[in-house]
Amino acid sequence: MGKKAKGINVSQLRGWAVRALSKALVFASFFLLIVFSQNECQAGTNPESSLKYGPVFGLVLPNSMTMQWSTNSPVHCTVKTEDCNQKAVTDDGFFHFVRIEGLKPGEPIEGKIIVEETANQIPFSFSTPVKSPETWDFIAYGDTQALVNKHEEVVHAIENESEAPNFCFLLGDLTYHGGIKALWDNFFSIEKPLMKKLPFLSCLGNHDERGQEYFGLFYNPLSDVDSKRAWYSFRYQNAVFLVLDPKSEVEPQIDFTQRVLERANEDGIEWKIVICHYPPISSGKHGGDPILKERFVPLFEKYGVNLGLFGHEHINELNVKNNVTYLTVRGSGPTRITPTQRNPYSLWVSNELSFARIRVSPQKMEVNLKGVDGKIINSFSLEASKANFSVTSAKLNN
Repeated sequence: MGKKAKGINVSQLRGWAVRALSKALVFASFFLLIVFSQNECQAGTNPESSLKYGPVFGLVLPNSMTMQWSTNSPVHCTVKTEDCNQKAVTDDGFFHFVRIEGLKPGEPIEGKIIVEETANQIPFSFSTPVKSPETWDFIAYGDTQALVNKHEEVVHAIENESEAPNFCFLLGDLTYHGGIKALWDNFFSIEKPLMKKLPFLSCLGNHDERGQEYFGLFYNPLSDVDSKRAWYSFRYQNAVFLVLDPKSEVEPQIDFTQRVLERANEDGIEWKIVICHYPPISSGKHGGDPILKERFVPLFEKYGVNLGLFGHEHINELNVKNNVTYLTVRGSGPTRITPTQRNPYSLWVSNELSFARIRVSPQKMEVNLKGVDGKIINSFSLEASKANFSVTSAKLNN
């Protein structure tokens, strides 16, 4: 066979073949997952257990925490902690939420969920963070939706970290189809070792499809029964987190973003971190999200956002524009070819399975992008200054 066949370059044919095979493997994995997940993920579907998923520790602060879980049937639950005080639970059919307040910083807490109709008791334990520590850190990863073995590799790598983070942040696309319960069985089965001991927060991805499980099991304080909102904000130690969803109503989020960031600056909050599934700047397949790029990026620059964390593209990429740093994390998303044409703000790009570990102090934010072998793929640091927020070092790999 020559170098060309009917005008098509052989290298092009090979590239198409690789991409077609990759897609076929993803869809085959997806099909087998639906067929067999009921047998393989008994932890989420055991009919003898009242508990379906969770509990998921949400926002855990020095003096309070939130927790969500679901049951196999619509029941009423109560929560008791070791001080024997009963906590009010909000029941919404299969889904349940509790906020526990009046806690002490840096203390372990034990309690139990009581399913009243069955008298089943599910124990749980967690620890509150100390106030104003010298450093604290969190881990971010996402796109866990399709490849079970890759998802497991990333989770195992996080389990093997020598120090536990304060919490984990999921960057969207938790499942391939948010309306298929069997896929949630699989997600919670894989994440269970981490969720038993760590708080989890999340942003909404396109594949999550605004599913009941997403809103019923992850912290989203602006949502209620009649209005599900995937955007919110919270403060943690010396940082403010702003979680956005450009696929939801935009104008309320513009106003919300301005108010949150303006108040953070007024209060002298040192670090401002944006979380969203879709990156506003990207060299990947989808390119930057146009709504974020046109409507939100000017606000990030105006109010001095330090770091944005994103998923969606299934690549790792560091972009810096006007002193705002944008990191896209592959997580365990299906493989995509590393882009050869880069956007003008790109410092480096790669396609390894990954998670980001971010360590925060009053003076510095250190970001390590790690592979499933625990080794650092790339790293950079941001230094806080009243006059400037900038990348001070970045190890470039291309």
